[in-house]
Amino acid sequence: SHSKYLGYTFGGLWTLGIASAVFLVALISKNFDARAMDKETIGIHQPSNNKLMLKVADSRVRVVGKWMRFDGIVSVDDDSLILNNINLRFTKSPDSLYHIIYTKVSNGYDEENALKNVDEIKYGIVQDDSMVYLNRGFSLKKGTKFRNQGVIVNIQVPIGKKIQLDPNVNRKLNWFNINNGRNEFDWDEDWYSGDHRGLSSNVEYIMTPGGLERANKK
Repeated sequence: SHSKYLGYTFGGLWTLGIASAVFLVALISKNFDARAMDKETIGIHQPSNNKLMLKVADSRVRVVGKWMRFDGIVSVDDDSLILNNINLRFTKSPDSLYHIIYTKVSNGYDEENALKNVDEIKYGIVQDDSMVYLNRGFSLKKGTKFRNQGVIVNIQVPIGKKIQLDPNVNRKLNWFNINNGRNEFDWDEDWYSGDHRGLSSNVEYIMTPGGLERANKK
């Protein structure tokens, strides 16, 4: 059709669609404006063989995989949900002992809301001598909205001591992070150090002054 009125109509609808999309993005981004974090230390027993084995604990609960599949969140009981957004990292220990420190992070529309989201994150491990079983995900209260919640687990390894990953670590742990372009924190080495995705499974790694290296050079 050569009707100018039809052209005006489609042009108006196109403009309205673009404006609606911009408004939607701005509305969603507003919920991620503030950023909060909280660091906690998990008490562990020092392994008798100077090596920590890392494995994800078995669970029948399905959890969120990649960040796009938010509909994969399922209830664990009447009032909690499980989200799989775990980053496992390794740094040098400041002394001769292994340490496990985890950092809970979340966004929110303001600082108070972001801190509330962080407080709701519950995460833990189970240890059996040299074997450390990591939770596959962390629990949130049912009805909690996704606001970039995540847990960064930092394993501090003493120089001269070893770690080894079970194959299910790379298979079951996921990490995603929506970066809004703001730098709210001066993140420490827990954030910037290399994570488990750069390590091979069933391989012994030893901590050296320069970082983790394969214990068997071959």
